[in-house]
Amino acid sequence: MMMPVFRCNICGVGNRSAVKLSEREGGLCSNCGSNIRLRSVVLALSRALFNCELALTDFPNLKTVRGLGFSDSEIYARPLERLFSYSNTYFHREPRFDIAQSDPARLGLFDFVICSEVLEHVAPPVERAFATLRALLKPSGVLILTVPYGLDDETIERFDGIADPRLVTLDGKPLVIGRDPEGSFIVRDDIVFHGGPGATLEMRIFSESALRSHLENAGFANVAFDAAESPEFGVAYPGPCSLPVIVGNWAGNGGVLFSPANTGELLEEFVRVQRKLLAARESRWLRLGRLLGLGPKV
Repeated sequence: MMMPVFRCNICGVGNRSAVKLSEREGGLCSNCGSNIRLRSVVLALSRALFNCELALTDFPNLKTVRGLGFSDSEIYARPLERLFSYSNTYFHREPRFDIAQSDPARLGLFDFVICSEVLEHVAPPVERAFATLRALLKPSGVLILTVPYGLDDETIERFDGIADPRLVTLDGKPLVIGRDPEGSFIVRDDIVFHGGPGATLEMRIFSESALRSHLENAGFANVAFDAAESPEFGVAYPGPCSLPVIVGNWAGNGGVLFSPANTGELLEEFVRVQRKLLAARESRWLRLGRLLGLGPKV
């Protein structure tokens, strides 16, 4: 299947040649290098925040909007930092955030959280990570989630029954070691990495039904598997699996930013900006008047 010419919804550049649609990591933008999955994250964020499809280059600059990313791609993380009060975090380096451990200082602060290709790598029990994601959001906030998932009845846990699985290297070969319920050592070599050998260990492949259950059990409402494509922005899907998920109180409300919880804050910011503009304009005219000997004497 060939995707038509598209405008990248991250960098805004038009791609003049068609690209082959084969998988989520394909369909690269010739300018910024974004793939279908990265563009689908931005598309889902636009739908959730504004209830419409905008390229990232057309997002309004709203520093009152707070966002958080978990190991987000720099391709869209840097523009988000310029647009919003957004910060990207990492498991392995600063700014560090272990998704399996909640941070009391960040609870309930964020209008949006992006978690893309992270949850399949979290050590069990993965329920802790879902609880953290819910706790970070404002009541009106939204989660943008991508994770590989299938249509099986249950999640495939790679190391089910192994306590504290750890990655080690023996004679140059990566292995996972742990203990079974009786305390005996277990060694596994049938392991899968994402991003190349030794990069990030795959702990599980979710099923769609289990993923929905995890989200709902964590307290999320309005779980939407976003299958709507956008050929204009180079977003199309090879099949029904591993679609982006939009979770939160966004559906039918005109977008998160126009929810009752955020409208007041946005109006206050608009008033502050207007006052600054009026003050600056008045100040310029007063200075000019004084230079010409006109206007009030101060």
